[in-house]
Order: sequence, then structure tokens, then C-alpha cells
Amino acid sequence: MVNSQQQSAVAQKANFTDLHNQQDLRGYPTTLAPLQYTIPQQVLPLFQRLHRLSCRGATAPASLGVRCSYGINEALLRHQVDLETWTAHYTGSELDSKQQALADKEFFASRERSPKPVVLGLDKADHAVRYALDAGLIDAG
Repeated sequence: MVNSQQQSAVAQKANFTDLHNQQDLRGYPTTLAPLQYTIPQQVLPLFQRLHRLSCRGATAPASLGVRCSYGINEALLRHQVDLETWTAHYTGSELDSKQQALADKEFFASRERSPKPVVLGLDKADHAVRYALDAGLIDAG
């Protein structure tokens, strides 16, 4: 049986469902940064190692990001950027979603890793995947 303190904590748990399928990514890092959300940055070394291991001997290596949403993990794998810099990029942005995707594409293009991993994205969040494609964070989705 769950005690009342545990029930209270569960009831207070934040719900970020609305963040996962917007026209662009801005709300995601600007909402989560104050909560010190750094999981994508923390798991990046693991993803980099898995990508290297899975691509050994492959003629056309590619990675699949399952539940990729906006392509955050994929973007970190493909670009020299950290979450703090990425979040700062959105601070005060008043661009519409299409303009933001173009600005993001330029932002990330100047930070590409060499060689840039080929990354595919899979998610039911169609707006988020469209953003990831438009911003160049994934190759196909």
C-alpha cells in the first residue's frame, strides 16, 4: 500500500505531455532547463559508443532513434553542442515555427561533427519529427 506522502509526490509529478509534439522545440529546453534536466547530455557518451560499435564494418551505417521526438539525442550525437548552449539559442526567440526550424538548421549546421552520423527518427509525435527533419537533426523520420 502506498502511503499518503508517496501519493502526494505522485500527484505533484509534472506532466510534460504537451511538450512532446509542438511545431518546434523551443518549449522543451526552456521548460526543462530550470529543472536541471540533463539526461540527454549524460547519456551522450553511451550513445556515441553504441553508435561506433554498431557501425563497425557497415558500408552504410545508420542509427535509429526510437521515440526520437524532436531529435534531441540524435542532434547531440551529430553536433558539437551541449544542452546549455542549445537552450541559450532559444532564449528570447520570437520567430514563428518555420523560421525557428530554419534558424535551428543554420545553428546546427555550423556545429556538425565529422563524420556526421546518419540518424533516422521514429516517433508518433508527427510535429516533433517534422521539426527534427526540417532542422536537419535527423536524416529521415
